[in-house]
Amino acid sequence: MNDMLPRLAFAKLLGFDAAGLFGRALTVCQLPDRAVLSAIQPVILPAMAAHARAGGSLRESYLRGLTLITSVQWPTLVVLGLLADPVVRVLLGAQWGEAAPLVRIVALAMTALAPALMTFPLLVASGRLRDALLSTAIAVPPSLAISIGAASFGLTAVAASMLVTAPFQMLVALHFVRRATGLTWRALFRATRASLALTAGAALVPVVVILLSRNGFALGWVETAVAVLGAVGGWVAALVAVDHPLRGEIIAAGRMLWAMTGRREVVGPPPAV
Repeated sequence: MNDMLPRLAFAKLLGFDAAGLFGRALTVCQLPDRAVLSAIQPVILPAMAAHARAGGSLRESYLRGLTLITSVQWPTLVVLGLLADPVVRVLLGAQWGEAAPLVRIVALAMTALAPALMTFPLLVASGRLRDALLSTAIAVPPSLAISIGAASFGLTAVAASMLVTAPFQMLVALHFVRRATGLTWRALFRATRASLALTAGAALVPVVVILLSRNGFALGWVETAVAVLGAVGGWVAALVAVDHPLRGEIIAAGRMLWAMTGRREVVGPPPAV
């Protein structure tokens, strides 16, 4: 309902072209989730359920998961918003250029939804499935009303409405998470403050490039390349500077791959039959 009803309303109130434009903007903004986070989504619930059965702390698991997710999702969405014009040109073509301003707004709004990937698994693993349903029942109807109401004022208003609905949905979900785990707002801030540094590091060079560009957000190919490389370099530099927990995960994964490669070299190829 939350995904489809607004789009049907937009088609009725604004026309199919406008609905298609907004749909393309959403698709672009959902790419980070689909490319990175969707790969881990299927294993989160089983992992948290097993952790709960073993007597582990779901609160600590939630906070660590939130730390790792925001370290990737926040910088990606912010850089995506800054580079919306060249990204839309590459992914959709120049004919969809009007989607770029919408992408900038929607990408910013979607940063508020970073905890969503962990919320439902935590509530289920802690035996609070009723709370998961209640959270949706509270958050979705007002969000639908706001989004559909904003359609009367145009597509930009619809995109801007997500700056209200996305934080509202997340605040409702976090209320039930805090009730289930005893989390404090201070603990949530501590879990994400290092990711804020990574986001700032990733955004620094793109912001400078945009400010120096004669065309503003409509960067050329060379400017875009500089901005992208600068974003990656800034993210890596911040990752090392603040000693983000993701750095340890990357090092551990690298060591595991190195060990696996070493074993294959020692064992050698299987004998020919």
